[in-house]
Amino acid sequence: MKKNFLNWMMAVALVATPMMFVACGDDDEDDYDPRSEQPTGDQTGDLTEDEPESKLITIDFEGAQLNDGGYWIGDVNGVEKAGYYGPEWACTYTEDIANVNMTFGGSYWSGFAISACTGTTFTDGYMGADQYNNITGKAASGKNFLVVQQAYGQENISFTKPVTVKEFMFTNSAVAVNSIVNGDDYESKFTEKDWLACDVIGMHSDSTTVVCRLDLAKDGSYVDSWTAIQEPKDFSDIISLQFTFDGSRTGQWGLNTPAYVCIDKLVIEPKE
Repeated sequence: MKKNFLNWMMAVALVATPMMFVACGDDDEDDYDPRSEQPTGDQTGDLTEDEPESKLITIDFEGAQLNDGGYWIGDVNGVEKAGYYGPEWACTYTEDIANVNMTFGGSYWSGFAISACTGTTFTDGYMGADQYNNITGKAASGKNFLVVQQAYGQENISFTKPVTVKEFMFTNSAVAVNSIVNGDDYESKFTEKDWLACDVIGMHSDSTTVVCRLDLAKDGSYVDSWTAIQEPKDFSDIISLQFTFDGSRTGQWGLNTPAYVCIDKLVIEPKE
């Protein structure tokens, strides 16, 4: 299922209909929740001796304390470091064995934000709250989801022990879709030849890496629903995840299309 941006040019009221682009898994299951079938964390349920406790952990970002705007991008309680524009703070959101490592720069952020924003449009500029919207207007489950932005430092999702990545959900941000459909100050709207992708890079405990590519837009269409990546190939013995972006609209300084994606329901299995 897909949304075609060549025949649909309204700048407001983006309406989400199911669609999927997947390079390493291809099941679109908006209502699927592995927690309904597998106990996670300290959720043991009524297990018998023949039914061992599940080792799966779902990271859903529900424990984050958001500000009045409905998002969190770090704060000055992190570790201060020198930044290009002045002081920055290395901040971490921790959930179970996962650490979401981000950078807060006062008026800007790098790497990750956690959001519960329900808007689907992007109209107030890159410094406004619309940058925390995703195209569906909701999380894949619960209220919170992760907004991923191109990182220029060491921002990543790290694990306190090696894990197998079993599943995660992704969708487009409102920022990227606005550029794809309408164009922006840096580029005109996409044609059917344009494309945008995010590479999820998993680092193994031996420092080798593996890549799962998320095709966010291609062939005249773009992802407009929460889409499941299940059992990404070779994502076992993983100690961290990083996100990089690539696309057809590049210039002297790199990618011109906004480098954003939204992630939710990261299901991991710790290594014994």
